[in-house]
Order: sequence, then C-alpha cells, then structure tokens
Amino acid sequence: METQYFTRGTTLIIVTASADPTWVPRAARLQRRGIRPSVVLIDSGSFNSLLTAEPVRAALRSAGIPYVAVRRGDDIGTVLSQKPQ
Repeated sequence: METQYFTRGTTLIIVTASADPTWVPRAARLQRRGIRPSVVLIDSGSFNSLLTAEPVRAALRSAGIPYVAVRRGDDIGTVLSQKPQ
C-alpha cells in the first residue's frame, strides 16, 4: 500500500476478493497511523471458489477493521448500506 499518499484522518476503502489474510496486518498498521480502513470483502467462496473468506473475516475482526461482506446474489446497494461488522 502506498502509505505516503494517505494522511492521518484519511478514510481508505479496500475492495478485495482475496481469501489470503496476509494483507490485513498492513491495513491494521495504517489504522494505527490514524488512517481509517474499511473493507468491502467479496466472498469468493460464494462464487464457487474452493477458498473461503472466513480467515480474512477473522483477521479483520481481530484487527478491529470494519468490513461488509458481499456474497453471490446479494444486492450490492443493500449490502453497502448496512453497518459494517
């Protein structure tokens, strides 16, 4: 992540279908610097992938990073209007 472009108080929206939670600590590091990450997590498992988003969800919960999960068939407007987890 290009941290030099984000200043304290910036809100960063991360949209990803990654089932690999290794990026979450980098987002948590940004959060500690005063940048507010929020995640739109596309649940690849709901699109017939063998991978599940649960490891990423667990890492986000542990880091205290708000997220919404989009699954196949969801109405994107409804999902994005919900309070993040």
